[in-house]
Amino acid sequence: MDLVRSRLFPFRLDRWLPLGFVTFLDRCGRTGGGTSGGSGRLPGSSSDIGSGGPSFQEAIENAKDWFGEHALVVVAIAAIALVVIVTIMAIVLWINSRGVFMYADNVASGRFDIVRPWREHAGLAWSYFGWTFGLSLVACVGALVMVIPIVLFVISLFTSGASPLPILGIIGLGLLLIVWAIAVNLVSLVLRDFAVPLQILLDVRTGKALGTAVGIVRANLGSFVVYVVLKMVFVIVTGITALLAGCFTCCLGFLPVIHHTLLQPLYYFERAWSLCLLRQAGYDLFPAPPPPPEPPPLQPLLPEAAV
Repeated sequence: MDLVRSRLFPFRLDRWLPLGFVTFLDRCGRTGGGTSGGSGRLPGSSSDIGSGGPSFQEAIENAKDWFGEHALVVVAIAAIALVVIVTIMAIVLWINSRGVFMYADNVASGRFDIVRPWREHAGLAWSYFGWTFGLSLVACVGALVMVIPIVLFVISLFTSGASPLPILGIIGLGLLLIVWAIAVNLVSLVLRDFAVPLQILLDVRTGKALGTAVGIVRANLGSFVVYVVLKMVFVIVTGITALLAGCFTCCLGFLPVIHHTLLQPLYYFERAWSLCLLRQAGYDLFPAPPPPPEPPPLQPLLPEAAV
């Protein structure tokens, strides 16, 4: 809080706006998502009974027949879509990797630069990108491994009726999916909040910095758990604040960069938070305070005047 107050106030647009842009890069690909709309009813539900439409079982059989006839087209379209999605994900994560280092550098050094940290930490950002891209792929593959059986169990419930095995499978895999999501997010948190600052301080690649960060977490496990819980609360508070800011600015507060500029004190506090924890653990990224001015040299005493 002292850092936020001393560096961001009084308000100066030439400082807040560059930090807002860098914050946008730091958050690129890390937030978002939403729910997709739907009709609110499933094929073969009670509203379809007696309407003359095909049953759910008939729809499944028709889908199997259509897929058998157009298997090559479906596989080709799926492969192209997969390549496009992975490419977009890689580009977004690469931009995010550069932004993470830029924002951490600015908060640690107290500067408001864009070009300098972009160039200075390029090599370290590539190493971080490799880890985040690999983590994203592992997370997606792991989620698919659990989601596909859940879908098959749901189809089995519709086609064969209720039975204990599909229900237990859905519950078990659903809980496992939640645990998987928590584990992936914890690894991502340690990477961004602790490994990246350690890379900047020690000038090492992500793997070595992550090993050091894991050692710090193990030695301070209770503090880390409290940090994670408080950070979840902070995310909720930030979301509510962002919603209010967007509404009171006629939706301008929802636009990228403008949003990050308006809420810069919150984002600056969040980024400085983990840096302060690392300082308590003995890894100080903040510049040392200037030494106190030297006292003026002592003047020789003048001899007493002769009486």
